[in-house]
Parts: sequence; C-alpha cells; structure tokens
Amino acid sequence: MNSVPGFTAEISLYKTNERYPGEATNAALSTRVEPQYSLCDKAVYYCNRGYQKWCDIEDRFCTGDI
Repeated sequence: MNSVPGFTAEISLYKTNERYPGEATNAALSTRVEPQYSLCDKAVYYCNRGYQKWCDIEDRFCTGDI
C-alpha cells in the first residue's frame, strides 16, 4: 500500500473554523438560471453572422434538427 508521509485519512477530514479571505460574488449567490444553447443553436447563430466554420458545423451535424 502506498502512503504519503504526514498524510492520514483523519487529517484529510480536519475542518477549521477559520474563514478564507475574499467574498462571495453575485454569481455564487444568484438563483437565476442561464439557458444552455445546443451546438446547433450556436452554429445557426454564428453562421448567420458570416462565420463559415460554423456554417460547416451546421451542415455537418445539424441537418434536420431545426
């Protein structure tokens, strides 16, 4: 069995009452849900704006999806 000197399972479970410096951000406190866009949604969006690489992705993976 391998072991790391000075490390035990009991030590890994140690909890401290100290707080780390910094503060919570609004993102961490937010309950807002952000929509997730599919690859095909992104491909259509960027293809319509002239990004040929995204048009190729749309043609290859999204035929019939929309």
